[in-house]
Order: sequence, then structure tokens, then C-alpha cells
Amino acid sequence: MERICTPGYLFVVAFLIVSSHAKVKRTFICQDEKTTLKCKAFGTVINVRSGDYGRKNKHTCTKPEFGSGFYSDTSCTSKDQTFPLLKSICNGKEKCVVDQRTIVGIVGDPCITKISYVEVEWECKGRRSVPVPPGLAPIIPPRTVLCEGGTTILQCQNRGSKIKIVNADFGRKDTHTCSNPLMNSWFYRDTACTSEDKTFPLLKKWCNGKNKCIVDSLRIKSIVGDPCAMIYKYVEIEWLFKSKVAKVCNGPSGVKSVSSPKLTQSFDNKLSTSVVLIWVNSKGIADPVHRWVIPPGGRKVLTTYSKHYFVAQTVSTAKWLKIKGKCLYVPKGGVVDITY
Repeated sequence: MERICTPGYLFVVAFLIVSSHAKVKRTFICQDEKTTLKCKAFGTVINVRSGDYGRKNKHTCTKPEFGSGFYSDTSCTSKDQTFPLLKSICNGKEKCVVDQRTIVGIVGDPCITKISYVEVEWECKGRRSVPVPPGLAPIIPPRTVLCEGGTTILQCQNRGSKIKIVNADFGRKDTHTCSNPLMNSWFYRDTACTSEDKTFPLLKKWCNGKNKCIVDSLRIKSIVGDPCAMIYKYVEIEWLFKSKVAKVCNGPSGVKSVSSPKLTQSFDNKLSTSVVLIWVNSKGIADPVHRWVIPPGGRKVLTTYSKHYFVAQTVSTAKWLKIKGKCLYVPKGGVVDITY
């Protein structure tokens, strides 16, 4: 019986549920102005749906000191150049700055002597599309970044645990990751540099199924090649772990959560350290999505089912704990304590 878990020191839990129906927003950036696109919901990132620099009407970004002749060309566009540029600047980020002066400096002015503006349609989307029942919290895979020339080790704290690579890329997606003030910004200019189609399967081959995995950025580069010459790059890895609940917890094996009457169950953390509460799903697996962090002395109240098993462990050391004296607990309602 296997579960997917994160190492204790890398738990990141979202307490906001991200709707699969993302709201599309439209933002205008007028001449000589800039703005910040930002996703406020935890675990969501920007996805640019369309982008253009030019003018489509006579009323957007107008100024009284300029005559109507400056707004007369309403068929002015540079979408073919602006749309991919905006995607490279913003896609996959929690926030990004769009500066009209940067855009015109790269794509040029599509309507000289006229006043143009940047138009962006964008939305906030989850990094991973995971169906989440109402009232439960999704978990975002932990992210490790390795700068070019460096080496790191992915390792699970629990013996018998196995690494699972969720995603991996070698390239550059922004200008601030792995940046050095002593290096010229020219080395960070390409933010659409990727080799995900080669790096992801390579990291899965190296690391999946192992307790510990050494990742060498130069070795990756020698195998997948250089996706953007003269650009300082980095390796970005999203990863989880697999381990056996019954072996670590010494609880009954083969238990599965099944449909049963609903009830309200309160879990009290009686420890001086944060703990994570994890649901054992209908396949007998400690679920990678449905888990909740409870601070020291805190309480988590769930509407659950009478045959939904739960396990718990410390966040800091990944030590397995007992719920009402049991490693595998089936809710009976009321309040129960989480202890060593």
C-alpha cells in the first residue's frame, strides 16, 4: 500500500480552492506607463490568453492635450509579436510587470505618429489541475531550483520512501531566479527558454523510485543540450515522494475509505510543533492532495465520513503520530487528540 507524500520540511498546503473556471481579465497599459499583473489565490499563476500593442478604438488611453488625429488609426496592431512576448514575460508566474516602453522597444511601433497602448487578456490558473471535493485543500508540489553549474540532492526523510518527479525544466522563465548582481542583465534577457520535453523525462529516469537522487545541472546540459546559448539558466524541479503507510505507521494494512454517513470530526494538535493531517483515500493510499496543516495547539474541523481513515505526522521531521492513540484513525465524531 503506497502513498504519495512530501518531505516534512517541504509541506506547502493551500487553503484556497482554485476554480477550474478561471476569470479572464483585460488590462490596458497606456503610453509611458506600466502595471503589475498578479494572481492573489495561493498556488495560481498567470496565463496570457491574448496580447496586442497598437490601437483598436478612439477612446482607450486618450489624453485631452492630444488632438483626435492621434487616435484615428483603429486598425493598428502588432499581435503576432506582442502576444508571444507577453507570454514569455508573464506565463507561469504569480506576478509580472508589463511596461509599455519595454514592449515598444522590442516589437517596435506599429503605428508611427499615433498613440498606442498594450492590451492583455489574462487569467490565473492552478499549476496542476487536480479535482478537489468542496471543503478540502489542494497541495502544491514543492519546487527546487538549481542554478547552472550547481549540484543538489533530492532526498526523502523517511526510509523506504521513493521520489516522484512531477515536472522538470532546464532554461529560464524569468529575470530574477538565479540572478547575480555582478552579472549583466543581458544574460537573463531570454525568459522563454525551455527544454522541458527533454529535461522532464531525464529527471524521471534519474530519480523516480529512488530514496535519494543527485541532480547535476552541467550533466543535464550535456545531455539535453543548451536551449538558449549565452543565457544563464537554471534547473526547476517539482517533486513528491512515495512511501508505505502500513510499514511506517504499523497500522492495519489494506484499509480503504468508503462511502458512509457524514459526520463532523475535530482534530486537536496537542503538540508544540505543527502537524499535517492526511486522508487515506478509496484506494487505500494516503492521499497527496487532501491534507491539512494544524499549528501547535490548533484544531481542524472537518465534515467527513464514518469510514474515512486518517493518518498524521509532524511537519518539521515527518515523524508519524497517533490520532486518539491509533496510527490509522477512523472518524467517530467529536474531538480527538493528535499526539506522539
